[in-house]
Formats: sequence, C-alpha cells, structure tokens
Amino acid sequence: MLSVRDLEERLDRRLELLTTGNRSGPERHRSLQATVDWSYELCTSTQQKLWARLSVFADEFDLPMAEQVCSDDELPAELILDGISSLVGKSLLQREQRGERARFRMLETIREYGAAKLGATEAVALQLRHLESCSTLVRSSVESWGSSGQQRAGELLRSNRANLRKALQTALSAPSNEMLATATELVSTAWFLWSSGFSVREHRMWLMHIAEIDTAPTARRGRLLATLGLVQTMQGDRSAASDVLDESIHLASACADNATIAFATQTKGLKEYLGGDFESAEPLFQDALTRYEELPENTDLLWALHIEMGMFYCSMLDPTRALEHFEFVRVHSERAGEQWMLSYAIYGLGLAALADERYDEALRRAIESLTLKKEFDDVVGTSLVTDLLSWAEAAAGSKERSAVLLGAASQMWDSFGMQLYGSRHWVERRAQFEATARAGLGDERFAQCRRRGAAMSIPEMVRFALEEEVPGVPEADEFADAALLSPRELEVARLVADGLTNKEIATRMVVSPRTVEGHVVRILRKLGMTRRHQVATALRPRGIR
Repeated sequence: MLSVRDLEERLDRRLELLTTGNRSGPERHRSLQATVDWSYELCTSTQQKLWARLSVFADEFDLPMAEQVCSDDELPAELILDGISSLVGKSLLQREQRGERARFRMLETIREYGAAKLGATEAVALQLRHLESCSTLVRSSVESWGSSGQQRAGELLRSNRANLRKALQTALSAPSNEMLATATELVSTAWFLWSSGFSVREHRMWLMHIAEIDTAPTARRGRLLATLGLVQTMQGDRSAASDVLDESIHLASACADNATIAFATQTKGLKEYLGGDFESAEPLFQDALTRYEELPENTDLLWALHIEMGMFYCSMLDPTRALEHFEFVRVHSERAGEQWMLSYAIYGLGLAALADERYDEALRRAIESLTLKKEFDDVVGTSLVTDLLSWAEAAAGSKERSAVLLGAASQMWDSFGMQLYGSRHWVERRAQFEATARAGLGDERFAQCRRRGAAMSIPEMVRFALEEEVPGVPEADEFADAALLSPRELEVARLVADGLTNKEIATRMVVSPRTVEGHVVRILRKLGMTRRHQVATALRPRGIR
C-alpha cells in the first residue's frame, strides 16, 4: 500500500501505522498497537507506572538511575528493582551486562507506548529529574576523574551519551535560569567530556549553543567559555578561542573565580604555544601554574598544564625541563591510580626520547601510551600518540609502518579539527619524519601505505600499532636465518639487539648515522622484520652474539 519513503516518514508513529494484521487471528495479533495493549494489560498497576516512567530514558539506564528518576511517593524506590525484574521477565525491558554492572533498555516501540501513558505534568517532572540525574552523573565523574575511579566514570559517560543529549535538549527547550545553570555545569565542569562522553565536535556544538542562550555575565558563563576556548584551541581555531578566552578571564575576574582564571590563562598559554608565539606562551603557563598551586582541588587541570608545559619545553629544545613536567604527572597519576593523564605523561616521555634520538624508547613509550588510551574515546590524544609512533618508526627504520600510521593519524586529526592542532611548527616536525619514510619507500609505495592507514578505523589502527593483528607478518620463529646477514650487518644487528640507537652505533663503529640507518633497513628486510626489537629474537636461537 505505502512506498518505502512513506513508511520512513511515519516511523515516529509506528503504533498507529501498523494497525492491520491477521484479521482471522486473536485480536492481540491484528495490529502492533493491540499487541502492546495486551502486554500492558498483563502488567500490574505498579509495573504499568514504572513502564511509563522508564520511557524518559533515551537509551540505556542502570538501577540507580531508575531509582533516582522514577521513584516518588506513589512509586517508592524500594519497588523499582522488583518492577524492573518483572518487566525484563515480560520482555518489555532488555537486560545487558556491561562489565560488572547490569544495564537496561527499551525497544523504541515499547518506549513510545510508555511515553504516551504519561500525563503532561508527570512527563515534565520526569524530564527534570532525568536532567538532574545526568547532572549528578557528570558531577560524579568530575570527582572521580583524578583517581582509580576514572575508568568507571568514563564508562558511565559513554554508556549514557544518549541520556546526556536528551538532558541537554530538555534544558534548552524551555530554559529557566535553573535549567540553564544545570546544562552549563553539565558541559563545562567536565572539561574532558570530549574524551569520554561526546566527540570534540559535539562538545563544541553544545558549548556554543548554550553560550548563545546563557549570555548573562556570570561565573558559570566564564567557566563555559574557558572550556569552549580549550576545545576550539584543540581544533586549531585559535582566532575564535582568543576572544572567548579573553571574555572568560574578564567574567571570572569580576566574580573572583580563581579556578576559571587559571584554566583560561592556561589555555591562552596553550593557544599561543601552538600558534608559535613561544615568548608569550611561557609566562601564561607560569602564571597558571602559580594559580593552581593555591587551588589544590584542581588536580586534573594542574596535570594537564604540566603536560602542556612539557610539550612546550620539548619544542624549546629543553628536554631537562620537559622531563620534569612529564615525570611530575607520571608519578602523581600512578600514585592516584589514574590512567588518562598517565597516558599523556608517558607520551611525553616518548616525545623527549625521540628528541634525544632514543628511538627504541620512543617506540616503547608510544605503545604504552596507546595501550592506556584504549580505555577512553580520546581521539585527540590517540591522534597525538599515533603521530609520535609514526615518527619513531620512521627514525628507527620501519618506513612502511611509519607511512601506515601517518595515514591513520592524519585521518583522525581531520575528523575533529586541523592537523596537529593547526600548529605550523608541529606540522613541520612531522614533515621531517614523513620525508624520511618517503625517501625510504619511494613516492608510490609511501602513498599506498599512507592510504592503507587512512582507511583504518581507530580500533583497526590500534591493533596494527600494537601488533595485535598484523596480516602478512610472520612470527619471530618463522623469520629468515640470520646467516643471510653480511659480517658488517651482523655486527650492526648485535648492537641493535643490545638496544643501542643508530647514533650510538655510529659512534661505536666510527661511521655516520645515515650509514647505520642503511644497514638497519637491510637487516630488517633480510630477516623479514618490521621492528628493531625483533632482531634480538632472530639472533638468540643460534646464540649469535
């Protein structure tokens, strides 16, 4: 009767659409509406009420959320568990196991039916409680972010992404001052929401949308703008970030909000650094650091500042000071059981090792950092680490892997902003390693490898980078015999197996680093290997030392 397009346009009214069926069968089989009516009538009044109230959730929910949102004097919290159990038993709710936690969801048709049973006043009250529940979730994640509870907090943010969106839509549909305050807190207090809840682009969208509505010169607007300025800076949109951060500092200063002043000042320093104005960046970083020392509760942002300062001093060719900042975060995050900032600290140690031509250590650190990042949706940090890994692979002689990883990193940067934060000096640094890989492979082969990386999903790239799944690469005990090496290559191979860098090998053998690099490339090719650390495996079976 209807075309596919006609059906598509009516999918939001699926119950009234499917009103005909088997005319000779039982009444409950004659339409979808009748079938769901029959299921509803089989429920007790308590189950019916809970069904209707659970329809407020956009997607998944857990028992604590259901108790917080759906309970009141008519439906006490102690009845929620039994009610959910009964609805699962009737297949009106689906139960899913997420780690150690159970989560529940409704099929959209069931949710739509339940929502239709709510009165207007009850629906509004539920939406407000749902908004407050999401706000509580975000506040809890902020409190846990610098601790061993971080992974659990990130998991809850990811699982409730649809609920967070619905809560924000509720707050902005008919915003009161209270609802605006809740929405602002939701997207700005958790400044890291782009790493575990929303994508970078979506986080910016919500920040900008609320900033356009909530224009009063308040402390909360100052905090909102500081977070927006950070997201814009990460995307490479420094022009937009400049005005936003200036207004943030102005508002925060008027309200004596020292935490927001420190945050916005820190981000201004990052913006200037990425823009190449090192002279302006350093005093801004130092100013923010001094302010954070008087704000002990801002641990997460203090650690972020130390990472940014470590990167800054790497660019300033001051590895000693860079390592001080990276080590500060590594020590404190490990002590707290935190992993996200730890992944950045380990990345920084790898960056410093690369600058010092300790390529094996740079590879090891990059892999360790990327392994930690698997637990988060941090495309910014993952892009950064993948670039480092690509550079270290090029420097260590693994040109094909370098080109593949470069293609993957470039694709990830494009997904949320400009390449390498739109920073010219970072892009120029990448170009040096890209040129090394291209020279070793030739233009055609380099382009092929780069395209392969660009076509990878992030999980595929991570598996490739961590060598969890490397098609076409044999296991170590299948490698070609080390006897294929010339005496000179065997000498270099022994030193590579001992963990020496190309520069250290060149010094010991009294040759140029470029000569050593050529030997390493031929050694890897003859042995069928892709990584320097595998050389020791090839030498060990025959006791070649």
